[in-house]
Amino acid sequence: MLISLNLCGIICMQTGEGVNVLTNLESIAVRLRKAMAAAGKRQADLVRETGLDRGSISSYLSGKYEPKQKAIYKLSAALNVSEAWLLGYDVPMARTPESKRNDQLAKLIVKMRTDADFFETVADLANLNEGQYRAVKQLLAAIKE
Repeated sequence: MLISLNLCGIICMQTGEGVNVLTNLESIAVRLRKAMAAAGKRQADLVRETGLDRGSISSYLSGKYEPKQKAIYKLSAALNVSEAWLLGYDVPMARTPESKRNDQLAKLIVKMRTDADFFETVADLANLNEGQYRAVKQLLAAIKE
């Protein structure tokens, strides 16, 4: 599936069955309030979880300003909702498993870029043979218990 945003602000989703045009149903402000209510989160929670400042979130909630793509990503991840849904489109509210996995991958990449020891550990893991890998997984499972 390929999702694209055209010049008029209409999201098009290309599937094996053709192209579906997604229309904007509600404002970002409305969707943001709905997502916050569903998640039981307040503005202060979003400030802490996203790193966005209180004034920006307040502006998004009032509809005064619309968040840029980076803020949409942070808000949708913090609220566990689809980015397209938060933008007001007629798609399921829940974040897909692929989006959640991409969030985890992004965090790993950031950590590997900023922590040389972590990077070396991941590189070592990637070079283990099957038996060594299973042994490390068992060790990690035992540590988690």
